[in-house]
Amino acid sequence: KLTRPIALLQKATFKIAGGVYDEQIHIPGKDEFHDLAENFNQMASSIQEKITELDKNTQEKQRLIDNLAHELRTPLTAIRGYGEYLQNANTGEENRIKAAGYIISEADRMKNLSFKLLDLTLIKNSKPDLQPVNISDLFHQVATALESKLQEKDIRLETHAALPYLTGDEILLQSLMINLTDNAIKASSHHSKIRLSAYNGPYPTLEVQDEGCGMETEQTALVCEPFYRVDKARARSSGGIGLGLSLCREIARLHGAQLHIISTPAKGTTVQVVFTTSLQPCENSIMSEDV
Repeated sequence: KLTRPIALLQKATFKIAGGVYDEQIHIPGKDEFHDLAENFNQMASSIQEKITELDKNTQEKQRLIDNLAHELRTPLTAIRGYGEYLQNANTGEENRIKAAGYIISEADRMKNLSFKLLDLTLIKNSKPDLQPVNISDLFHQVATALESKLQEKDIRLETHAALPYLTGDEILLQSLMINLTDNAIKASSHHSKIRLSAYNGPYPTLEVQDEGCGMETEQTALVCEPFYRVDKARARSSGGIGLGLSLCREIARLHGAQLHIISTPAKGTTVQVVFTTSLQPCENSIMSEDV
């Protein structure tokens, strides 16, 4: 009776030392051996959770590295190819300018990629400067920043601010809304509309709604992953690098908010930033009768 629980613990410890972290010990009774076994099981479960989390983080980092290598390979190949063309070919001024334009375009894409990655790194390790943010001013800043892109596709931008303000970092929220609206523009056809809204649901919510190409359910689950593209051809032509929604997710996380994506193919996408914490003023936590 005395040595059997010790033998069970010794056997389980040996298995854990060999990498088997799901081992559980069952010792009946209410004595010290039973308590020790329960503590042992909790320890083993905690180790298994940490190992699973480490494996997941390792896979995510490897996927990020693989995608980054792929993203860099394309512009570097193009830059080298056009550079060799300019160096060796006896070409006219028009072709020379065209080749130089491609080099500049690909260099800009690499610059945008590095800046986006830097933004992601900084945001993950930063603390937001929380201040009252006027929603009408926020929407006006978004419209001003994207005015040329909206005009290019003749897209009407509608705004509706049922909330007067939110508590947050104005610069980060501006970046969030510009990224979401810019994605909506890329997904939208000419002569369509995009609607920016701020309202009280069960929680204060910012919303961007478009009438664009939409996404399948499995795509919405992956769209916030770094470098993921719903339409790779469209993203390349528009200069996208697949980091915008990753950035948005991090900004939302810093504000204690959740990013919800609701999309239907060929009908459009709605992205909601739902502030689910007590960060917001109490009057913003009451459901509005207008919504």
